[in-house]
Amino acid sequence: MLTVELSDLIASSGVGYAATTAGLDGRRVRIEGPLFRDRRGTLGIGLMSPGCSHGGSEVSIAIVGVPAALALVRSGIVVRVTGTMDYGFDVDHNGTATYLRLRDVRLVPEAVAT
Repeated sequence: MLTVELSDLIASSGVGYAATTAGLDGRRVRIEGPLFRDRRGTLGIGLMSPGCSHGGSEVSIAIVGVPAALALVRSGIVVRVTGTMDYGFDVDHNGTATYLRLRDVRLVPEAVAT
């Protein structure tokens, strides 16, 4: 399993995704970052801006099929999860458009910082 830093996903220019991000599609990864909920209720990991995250230096990864243990963690708490990376434009059932998603997510034990 590959450990990925959120900063690894950002292009060196600071705008858009790094060229290697597309290569993570379908791979099982471990990633750590702050949990967020957007205004439509989509849960994710990373930094969420009001605009489209792929256009700036912030990275957010939506979580598809949120496990119950993760749904109980409040926004802003740093968590470590594993999941299968899904790369490419998609719109979820809440109407949230994303380029990065994690599927089959599991919370890593002792991964919640207080």
